[in-house]
Formats: sequence, structure tokens, C-alpha cells
Amino acid sequence: MSIISLLTDRKSTDFFLGKVRGQLARLSPKAQVIDLAHDIGYFNVIYAGFILKHSHANFPDKTIHLVGVDCEKGENQKHLLVCANNQYFICADNGIPSFAFKEHEISGVYDISNTLKSQRQPALLEFVSLASMLLKHFEPEQMGERFTNYKRFIPYQPTFESEFIIGKVVYIDSYRNVITNIDKDLFDYVRENRKFTIYVGSISNRIQKINNSYQESFDGDLLAVFNSMNLLEIAIHKGQAADLMNLTKETTIRIEFEHNDYTYRKNVFPSRVF
Repeated sequence: MSIISLLTDRKSTDFFLGKVRGQLARLSPKAQVIDLAHDIGYFNVIYAGFILKHSHANFPDKTIHLVGVDCEKGENQKHLLVCANNQYFICADNGIPSFAFKEHEISGVYDISNTLKSQRQPALLEFVSLASMLLKHFEPEQMGERFTNYKRFIPYQPTFESEFIIGKVVYIDSYRNVITNIDKDLFDYVRENRKFTIYVGSISNRIQKINNSYQESFDGDLLAVFNSMNLLEIAIHKGQAADLMNLTKETTIRIEFEHNDYTYRKNVFPSRVF
């Protein structure tokens, strides 16, 4: 069975999503439609990229992802078909591919802005028609020309030295836990088994332990875990950290490590491919 996912910045109650599903049912009745995420913040391409990056590996090969985030076509914004990790992503040329994939994961990008020359309709409905073509075994080369000059942005990466890591909040989940861009590999590399203190937004919010699970803390405790994405997550057990601590997607997370006499190392992490 073919699978099509929907990722949009619309409210999940928006009737337009029903129209999209209806058109999918009409044009691709055998496809299974999965709502990946909605209501992620209007035009939030960084969030969209984060969601794709950390979810698409759970889908089978040849899945088609329709990304309805800041997706309307214009003079300075094309529509793209991105082939990455043996899946298809139909989106606007707004930087989403660079937030979702490393360069080597992308096998091809195609300009499909003029594939449906006779149709004038909202972008997401155009994406449905384009997905239908893929399901009818159109090859990407038949749908558009290869395009290499798509917009690229450099995702924000943590900075670090021998005694600290500075990152930031990049995602806030439904429980209002905050997810940072500091991964466990980097944390272990800099830490070298030293004691540490995590400062969450200010020096008054301190954590000096990494939990293996939420249940290691009492209700109301501030805690840190490395989640299933291998990213440092800050939470309040059975509380809403983002709201209670006024944390946002730009909040700074600083980790300081106990001083030692180790040789100074440059801030180059050899196993990381940026």
C-alpha cells in the first residue's frame, strides 16, 4: 500500500485539510493518508524541517510527504520534488530541505513549478495532484528538471569548548517539554565523565543529573533526559516546562563542566557530519 503523509501549518480543525484528504481519496483511493503534524506555527519552516528530519525514517521507502508549510508558489518561490533517503518530499523552495536533510542524503531535487500548467489552485491541492503522478509511476525526471540552486540554510549548531556547551531550544512538544539541539554524542564527547551543570535559560534553573526516564524524578521536579532522537530534553515531571519557565524556541541552554587540567581541544567534533 502506498503512503502519503501530510505536514502543514494549518489548524487540525481547518476544513481545508478535509478537502485535501477528499482529493487524495478521489485521485489516489488506494493510498493510506497519515497526518504527520499540523498546527506547527504559521510559516515555520524550521519546525517543519525538524519534524521531517526526525520522523521520515519511520516511514517505508517510496512514501510521499506533502509539506504544506509556507508553500504558495510565487515569483521567488518554486515548488520542489525532493528525493531523499528513498522517499519523496513535495514542498516549496523555502529552505525546508536544508533543515530536514544532510546534503549527502538528497539524491535529487526537481523544479516542478510548471508541471501542472493548466491548474490554478492552492498549493497543497497541487501537491495532491503531483503525488498522484508519482503513484502512477511517473519518474521525477518526467515531472520536472533537476534543480541545484534551491535555497539552503545552515541549521543552528551548538557551540562548545573543553568546559562548556551552548545550545538552544529547537522544539516544544505537546507536553510542553523542550527539546534542544544538543545531542548525546556531543555531550559525552565534551563531558569526559566530569560533573556538570545544565543552566536552562538562567542560572537559577539548574540540573546536575541526566535521567534515564521521567520516573526517576518526583512530580514537579525539573529534569533532563536524552530522548528517542538522542537530543537533550528538558522537562518538569508532570508539569509544563515551557509555560512554567517561560521557555521559547530561542531559549539558551548552557552546560558547564567541572574544570580539569586536560589539554585544550578545538571545538571540532570529529564524528559529527554537519
